[in-house]
Amino acid sequence: MTHIIKALATLAALAMPHVAAAQDGLRLSIDAVGADAQTAADHIAIVELSNQFENAFDEGDLDAHMATWADEISFTSPFGNYDDRDGYRDWVSGFMGQMAGMGGTRHLITNAVIAVDGDTARQTCYLVIVGRTMNEGGPAMMATVRFEDELVRTEGGWRFSSRELILDQDPAMFGGQ
Repeated sequence: MTHIIKALATLAALAMPHVAAAQDGLRLSIDAVGADAQTAADHIAIVELSNQFENAFDEGDLDAHMATWADEISFTSPFGNYDDRDGYRDWVSGFMGQMAGMGGTRHLITNAVIAVDGDTARQTCYLVIVGRTMNEGGPAMMATVRFEDELVRTEGGWRFSSRELILDQDPAMFGGQ
């Protein structure tokens, strides 16, 4: 019986480093799952923010549109560059009115590629702009765009700090530069 107890004690001593390593691996796996879940939640929140940005524009809800921005902003496009909220607000308000006067728009965000680094993120996504009014073939596609975005995590969630609008078509077709 003593030999059996000594053998079990020896086996237990030999197994302990492996048990400890397995426990460490499990902790790492649990930490990785937690990090992956946070990353997934961040990606969903950023896509949702992009949708809110465009839905608010389409509905003419200037306050909801502005709520997607951080306190300090930068907006660059062929139609104007703005580094202050008031200037951008004035411009986008006029642009919303112009689009509403043409029958309205639907802005469709696609192909979001997001990289989160702590409390900042970068996003590249596409935007397809479709007119709400019908022509002979259905709704008219108005433009396609690529956005290059920078975002910050705030107490209220993710917000845009910078958006660069890169128009696929010649900006002169739309009165831009």
